[in-house]
Amino acid sequence: MMRREQEARERELILQAEREAQERERQRRLQEQREKDRLEAIRREQERLERERQDAERRERERGEAERRERELLAAKEAARLRREKERIEEEQRERERLEQERLERERRERERREAIERERLRQLEEQKERDALLELERIAAERRAQRELEERRAREREALERETEMLREQERLEAEKPIRREQERLERERQDAERRERERGEAERRERELLAAKEAARMRREKERIEEEQRERERLEQERLERERRERERREAIERERLRQLEEQKERDALLELERIAAERRAQRELEERRAREREALERETEMLREQERLEAEKRERERLDEERRLAELKELERRNAAQRDAERREAAEREAARRRDDRRSRERLDLIVKEREDREKWEMEKKRLLAEREAAERKRKDLTSRETLERLTRKPYYSRENLSGPEVTTKVERQVIERVDRTLYTSDGQPITTTSYFTGGGSSTNPPLEHYSGDDLIERDRLFQSRNDDLRDSKRAGRYRSRVEKDRARRDFFSADSSQNGESIDL
Repeated sequence: MMRREQEARERELILQAEREAQERERQRRLQEQREKDRLEAIRREQERLERERQDAERRERERGEAERRERELLAAKEAARLRREKERIEEEQRERERLEQERLERERRERERREAIERERLRQLEEQKERDALLELERIAAERRAQRELEERRAREREALERETEMLREQERLEAEKPIRREQERLERERQDAERRERERGEAERRERELLAAKEAARMRREKERIEEEQRERERLEQERLERERRERERREAIERERLRQLEEQKERDALLELERIAAERRAQRELEERRAREREALERETEMLREQERLEAEKRERERLDEERRLAELKELERRNAAQRDAERREAAEREAARRRDDRRSRERLDLIVKEREDREKWEMEKKRLLAEREAAERKRKDLTSRETLERLTRKPYYSRENLSGPEVTTKVERQVIERVDRTLYTSDGQPITTTSYFTGGGSSTNPPLEHYSGDDLIERDRLFQSRNDDLRDSKRAGRYRSRVEKDRARRDFFSADSSQNGESIDL
């Protein structure tokens, strides 16, 4: 009955252990599923961040392309305006030259001097604009370099974050590969740094080449303009020389014609009468007055036309100035909106980065909490197993000590023999003495063996006298041999007694060892 109960308890413990193992397996699978879900969430978050980064890069490229188109449009508008301004100036210059050809030489020279000053101012303005354009190119290159460095720093931060996440995930699995991993990471960082330095060096060389090309183009353009200006100056001087020669010829011809006319008139005056001279004088006077009136009217019309033309030009310049100011205001407003949009995008990117970091920190905290809970659960399981094992051992010892079989074994008469007392267990001094006395065969000097089946208790017996009755010579000459008692040991009664003796000794030792272990644990506690 006790055995069946013990077997039932053992089966129950086995079933409980199997249930606990199944529960642990279910918890492990649940933990693995949670870990897979967490890794999937991390992967989706990384993909989302990658998509956001690509979208930000695309928007940045589109913004840069829009800014580049705006700059090209502004440059084209500025070039067109300068071209129109130059054409207008050249038209005005040609008009002034045409008007000034009819004026005095002094006014023409003064006008040409002012034109030369104006051309020099325009040339200086062009040079200043070229310098401003070069400075703008350098500023744009610096901004692009700063933007590229910012993107590289963000890329390094993302790579560092990814490496950190990867290290957190694979820390236990790659514990033995840390030196190789660190060496690989160091080589990878060195390779990335070398590539980055190579890119920066190539970009710097490209910018230097572009800057040198721009400077060379500006120098060639200025040289070409200087040569063209010198050519135009030579042509202008040549035209002036030809014009002076033409005017000199016309003047001499006019002088000659006037001299001939005067000679003819003198002949006519000599030939005409005094009346005709008077009529001629009156007619000349009247023609002179009419000519002067026409000249005054023509001069007034010309003055009015010039005044009207100057007014129209002033209005045109005023409209162009207002249009230019309006365009500049629109461009400034557009630049302000673009700057506000860039600031908003940067703030959004910073907020997304902060949110991503908070999510990563929360993920790490959740991972640490899960690991801690798993460790606490394992510790609790181990402690529960230990307590159950101790409780079962104590219960088993208690039941074994108080069972009917144990009490029967303890109440049996002891049976001592060489076999059941010379086992691997601890043997007392009394038991060793009993072993020496039991089943001993003595051979005396007459050659007759004395066999005894009793054991010596110290006082001697009728069958086996004490050792004091033997003399020293007898003890020296006597050889002691043991006689086998296999026949007696094969008896079932004696075998049962032997087993009961062994079980009793084992139960006693278990009882005392259990008490000592419990006392030691209570002391430790």
